[in-house]
Amino acid sequence: MQLFQLNNLKKLGLESCWGSTAFLSVLIQFFSSITAKSAQGRSQTSPLLKSFTFRHEQPTPEMIDNLEKFFSSSSGLEEVSVLLDNTNKMLHPRCFCTHHGPSLKALIWEGREAPRTAMNVDTSIITGGSPSNITYLDEICKNCPNLIELGIPIWWKGNLKLFVCKPLARLCHLRTLYIRNPPLKQRDDVDSTIMQNFTDVAAAQIIQCLADVTRHYEDPLKIQLFVIGVTTYRDMLSIPYTTLEATGRARTYLQPIFFHVDYHRDILGCPRPLLTKIGKKTVKGVRDYTSNMRSFKTHWLN
Repeated sequence: MQLFQLNNLKKLGLESCWGSTAFLSVLIQFFSSITAKSAQGRSQTSPLLKSFTFRHEQPTPEMIDNLEKFFSSSSGLEEVSVLLDNTNKMLHPRCFCTHHGPSLKALIWEGREAPRTAMNVDTSIITGGSPSNITYLDEICKNCPNLIELGIPIWWKGNLKLFVCKPLARLCHLRTLYIRNPPLKQRDDVDSTIMQNFTDVAAAQIIQCLADVTRHYEDPLKIQLFVIGVTTYRDMLSIPYTTLEATGRARTYLQPIFFHVDYHRDILGCPRPLLTKIGKKTVKGVRDYTSNMRSFKTHWLN
């Protein structure tokens, strides 16, 4: 492992890697050793690692346990992205909040039971605003005050103002908000004429709610890029969908929908966000609208 010069490592990505569990063990040992030496006044240098990306399609209990220990043994990360596929359990954010919360600027945190293309319902493990996981988003927003970009799935049928918008209102630096699951739970719904603009309405509802909640704040929250949907390798690499996938249903359900957000005040002085749909573009096509694109570095394979 000396070949890797772990002490000088600034960015680390483990995506669909065989041996991830063992490598996490090496990282835990390394960072724990640095921490112990620092406590004894014997450490001359601090690790430079600032960006950590992890994705795995077959996570095991040991791997998830090692992932949690890695966050506890290290500190000072500015970018964290964790995607766990084929699992019914997602790590609680408290595992990284203590050591990384104040330094974090970009966070992606999602687990899902299966690829969305393989099931007839939204497969994300809800980490924001659901009855069983209300504390997930609350924990993130309380302990990560410097977030500029955030990507998580939310519980659309809950009280969005109370369980989603109010926690998010604490993040005064947030500029990119990426809701990683669509508001329509059943894929068949998207072919309904009534539902064609449902995502647009849902996006406007959340952004307006955030504006209302923070309108009296000294530094009101101003999201610049709002995204709903799932990012796959096709969107990252501009690979066109096949004829079968290019139906209205798959296109609406699978591709991310990007909104650019501007703000003005109405005649009463109340903040009114104006959403412009950039479209179901590839990630590459959105770079002209914002520089805050770290949230899209990692993506699902399908």
